[in-house]
Amino acid sequence: SLTPAVVALAGIVGFAVVIALIIFWQRAHNLILGDGMAAYSDQGRYDQWELAKLQIVKNPIFGQGFAQGAEIVGYREPNGRLTVDSYVISLLVETGFIGFLSFAGMLLMSVWTSARMYLTKNLALGALMGAFASSLAGFSFYRLALSQRENHCVLFVMVAIVALVNKFVREQSAAVNGAPRCKGSS
Repeated sequence: SLTPAVVALAGIVGFAVVIALIIFWQRAHNLILGDGMAAYSDQGRYDQWELAKLQIVKNPIFGQGFAQGAEIVGYREPNGRLTVDSYVISLLVETGFIGFLSFAGMLLMSVWTSARMYLTKNLALGALMGAFASSLAGFSFYRLALSQRENHCVLFVMVAIVALVNKFVREQSAAVNGAPRCKGSS
């Protein structure tokens, strides 16, 4: 059968066409690689990191106060507005390494737990856990480039749901396998 060869050739040709579009079509180039504004935005993040390093060193363990990152870092946009573009910078400056590690640990454990349940448990909730794993991983990645707090209520609800589902699945597995229950379980 020629099917594998045709599929491979189509993949190679398709990849070459996409690369050619990115190189020769300005709109595709700007969409994928960015334009001058993207480079300007990246430079702003580098500048924010340089300013933030000095502030992180001042109080690395506990930070310098929640919701004050822009004032503490002191980075100004050309219009004069104080801003911080990375939530990593915000957490490190405002809550220190303890706050950053706690927040990152909460996200990573939630992604790990929900992905593990999705991949290993044959549950009706498997699809839901896969959706939570994807949503939490996406949230984690875009926190690198954005420092907004408006979605945190939804985040904390999702983390709580993952923790509760994990607890109930463990209790159900323990009851089925006849393992002794943990102290304090009802």
